[in-house]
Amino acid sequence: MWHSGRVFVSPENRRFLPGTPPVLLLGGAALHDLLPVPDVTGGRMPVCEGWSVAAMVTLCVVDGPGDAGCVTPAALSPAELDAVGDWAQAVRDAGGALVVSLEGVVGEAAGEEQERDWTGLLGGGRARGGFMRALG
Repeated sequence: MWHSGRVFVSPENRRFLPGTPPVLLLGGAALHDLLPVPDVTGGRMPVCEGWSVAAMVTLCVVDGPGDAGCVTPAALSPAELDAVGDWAQAVRDAGGALVVSLEGVVGEAAGEEQERDWTGLLGGGRARGGFMRALG
């Protein structure tokens, strides 16, 4: 049984961002305080040992040590199927995803930005996370 709290992350509070590596951006997830604070001084993200991500077209599961984890729906409409399917395939191809958790709401702009200042976001103390290996 996962620990109590917000184990379900609503679709409004998650973004599947393409790229290398693919990124899962979560807001307001119960696992936030359990993830490492990233040290981006060397320009590399930590690997979240003991954590994994299962990326599927219908849902995405982040599974951590013990009872830690969360689930969020993936494609919610036929229009989203291709993009989410491509993202899930990118996770499998990369062997995992960069999972970034924010304390608050993700916001609309986070999923639409073409340029992302990850060092600014991750170095600002608001985000936690790192690379999580793909399940399977």
